[in-house]
Amino acid sequence: MERNPIASRRGLFRFGLLVEMEACGHGAGVVSPALKANITAHSVADRSFTFRDYVYAEPKTAGSSTSISDVAWIMAEARECQDAMQSEAGWNTSIHFPLLHKAIYGVRRHARLVGTAPCTTAGIIKEYLPRNAGGKMIDFCLFLNPTQSPVARDKNIAAPAISKLSRSLPCSVINHTDFLPLRGRPIAVSIETKKRGGSQQDAELPMTTWHAAQWKLLSRLVQDAGRSLDGLPFVPAVLVNGNDWIFAASTREGEKTILWLERSFGSTGTALGTYSVVWGLQRLARWAEEVYWPWFCRNVLGMSIPTSPQDITAPAGQR
Repeated sequence: MERNPIASRRGLFRFGLLVEMEACGHGAGVVSPALKANITAHSVADRSFTFRDYVYAEPKTAGSSTSISDVAWIMAEARECQDAMQSEAGWNTSIHFPLLHKAIYGVRRHARLVGTAPCTTAGIIKEYLPRNAGGKMIDFCLFLNPTQSPVARDKNIAAPAISKLSRSLPCSVINHTDFLPLRGRPIAVSIETKKRGGSQQDAELPMTTWHAAQWKLLSRLVQDAGRSLDGLPFVPAVLVNGNDWIFAASTREGEKTILWLERSFGSTGTALGTYSVVWGLQRLARWAEEVYWPWFCRNVLGMSIPTSPQDITAPAGQR
């Protein structure tokens, strides 16, 4: 297991997601143009919402549509956590999970393929634990829940395939953790948090260990399916230090997992930074749905991902 700055490996930026997260960190295109008139009017009384034109997404693209009141609430709670010197648990319950929930579900929870959940007590199954590493834990994740997907293929083919496959795996779960709420929900993006001023290295070590275990699981799954890790060049992660949300990614090189670190993609200390965090999380959810899930279906479940509903092919054993 190693940790390196992404900036030292610019080749990773050939992947679109990393380029977009870099732009997100500058606030480019992170706000929905539909909010421009209201934000401009609000900025007369609240200068923290004074934005330049580049922060608004193009009309045909989707910037964050988080309301002004929600952003103001998030910033106020962040100031309270900072001023009160809240603990990590305080930051998580006051800011981090509420923000995650709003970014993924909007106003209220609804059925969708990608969800989010707290998992602070999720330990690593011993079969996947890296050598000489403790059972490091993370705080939150984005997961895939095919039973809640609006796509019939996911409910009728993928979900039963996951259930069947899980029965042959350690602890009868599809992940590298036996955390019960995620037993049939593949983890896509992991999130580790620290209170403001907490050690960045303290966040990096659990994530590196966690990702090493995830890659070990994925390697086993694709080997058992007669496939490979091709098509999955990296797995993204998020490190949070108080207000600052930091994008990271891990790669698998032989038996080694390398965590590549990147700069902040947003901060709940400012209005624009909050919009950036929300946009960044929504972009990671889109990666989970559009890139990771099709890869998982093909390489782990043995499904043929269709270009049209008529082309659906079930995995062997379900035909």
